Amino acid sequence: GDHFENSVDDKVSTGRSKNASGGIRAGLRLMEEEEGRILNLKKAIGEGMDSGVTRNFHPEKHLASLKAAKRKNG
Repeated sequence: GDHFENSVDDKVSTGRSKNASGGIRAGLRLMEEEEGRILNLKKAIGEGMDSGVTRNFHPEKHLASLKAAKRKNG
Protein backbone atom coordinates (compact mmCIF):
# COMPACT_ATOMS: atom_id res chain seq x y z
CA GLY A 1 0.00 0.00 0.00
CA ASP A 2 0.88 3.66 -0.15
CA HIS A 3 2.00 3.76 3.48
CA PHE A 4 4.67 1.11 3.02
CA GLU A 5 5.70 2.35 -0.39
CA ASN A 6 6.20 5.84 1.05
CA SER A 7 8.11 4.40 3.98
CA VAL A 8 10.50 2.50 1.71
CA ASP A 9 10.94 5.56 -0.52
CA ASP A 10 11.75 7.63 2.58
CA LYS A 11 14.36 5.12 3.79
CA VAL A 12 16.04 5.14 0.38
CA SER A 13 15.96 8.93 -0.02
CA THR A 14 17.44 9.51 3.45
CA GLY A 15 20.20 6.94 2.92
CA ARG A 16 18.90 4.43 5.45
CA SER A 17 18.75 1.88 2.66
CA LYS A 18 20.52 1.71 -0.69
CA ASN A 19 17.39 0.57 -2.50
CA ALA A 20 13.92 -0.85 -1.93
CA SER A 21 15.23 -4.42 -1.77
CA GLY A 22 17.60 -3.50 1.05
CA GLY A 23 14.77 -1.96 3.02
CA ILE A 24 12.60 -5.01 2.55
CA ARG A 25 15.45 -7.33 3.57
CA ALA A 26 15.94 -5.28 6.74
CA GLY A 27 12.24 -5.58 7.51
CA LEU A 28 12.32 -9.33 6.95
CA ARG A 29 15.33 -9.66 9.28
CA LEU A 30 13.40 -7.83 11.98
CA MET A 31 10.44 -10.16 11.48
CA GLU A 32 12.72 -13.20 11.83
CA GLU A 33 14.21 -11.79 15.04
CA GLU A 34 10.75 -11.14 16.46
CA GLU A 35 9.61 -14.64 15.56
CA GLY A 36 12.69 -16.05 17.32
CA ARG A 37 11.92 -14.07 20.47
CA ILE A 38 8.31 -15.26 20.38
CA LEU A 39 9.40 -18.89 20.00
CA ASN A 40 11.84 -18.52 22.92
CA LEU A 41 9.12 -16.97 25.05
CA LYS A 42 6.67 -19.77 24.20
CA LYS A 43 9.33 -22.34 25.06
CA ALA A 44 10.03 -20.66 28.41
CA ILE A 45 6.32 -20.50 29.20
CA GLY A 46 5.96 -24.20 28.37
CA GLU A 47 8.92 -25.09 30.57
CA GLY A 48 7.42 -23.07 33.40
CA MET A 49 4.04 -24.72 33.00
CA ASP A 50 5.65 -28.18 32.91
CA SER A 51 7.75 -27.51 36.01
CA GLY A 52 4.77 -27.80 38.32
CA VAL A 53 3.80 -25.88 41.42
CA THR A 54 6.48 -24.73 43.85
CA ARG A 55 5.83 -25.22 47.53
CA ASN A 56 7.20 -22.98 50.30
CA PHE A 57 8.39 -20.37 47.83
CA HIS A 58 9.46 -17.06 49.33
CA PRO A 59 9.65 -14.48 46.53
CA GLU A 60 11.53 -11.90 48.63
CA LYS A 61 14.24 -14.40 49.59
CA HIS A 62 14.47 -15.64 46.01
CA LEU A 63 14.83 -12.11 44.66
CA ALA A 64 17.51 -11.35 47.24
CA SER A 65 19.45 -14.46 46.23
CA LEU A 66 19.22 -13.51 42.54
CA LYS A 67 20.50 -10.01 43.29
CA ALA A 68 23.34 -11.40 45.42
CA ALA A 69 24.36 -13.78 42.63
CA LYS A 70 24.31 -10.91 40.12
CA ARG A 71 26.51 -8.77 42.35
CA LYS A 72 28.93 -11.69 42.78
CA ASN A 73 29.06 -12.62 39.09
CA GLY A 74 28.64 -9.16 37.61
